Amino acid sequence: MMHLSKLEESVLETMSLQAGNDRGALHAQIATATVQSRDNTGVGFYTKLKPDPSAQPIHARTIGNVFANIDSLKNPMTFVLFIKDGLVDLLGPVDECAHPQADGGDMHEAEIALCGFVVSCREAA
Repeated sequence: MMHLSKLEESVLETMSLQAGNDRGALHAQIATATVQSRDNTGVGFYTKLKPDPSAQPIHARTIGNVFANIDSLKNPMTFVLFIKDGLVDLLGPVDECAHPQADGGDMHEAEIALCGFVVSCREAA
């Protein structure tokens, strides 16, 4: 069984803080979810989540406006969480093409090495 990385945990926790009425249920889903798979695209990654099927569903279909400044990347990586049938499903970048590597390296390797990162949310316009 794979677990969330520190980057994934931080991104998801930041998302839960901006989930309004779904905050508690989303936080509980994240706390019990495991990683079903990760797809490394070379410039980003998609994390397929396996939530507890008995978890309280949430109303949102997507949650976004969260970005991470990662030391090895030129630009911040913006994330979106997809919700399926009220349960967390897939965490991924909003636009992979907007996140070229500073060193041409592999994003997943940089993430696993935990080179430093700062996660925050964007204010609604």
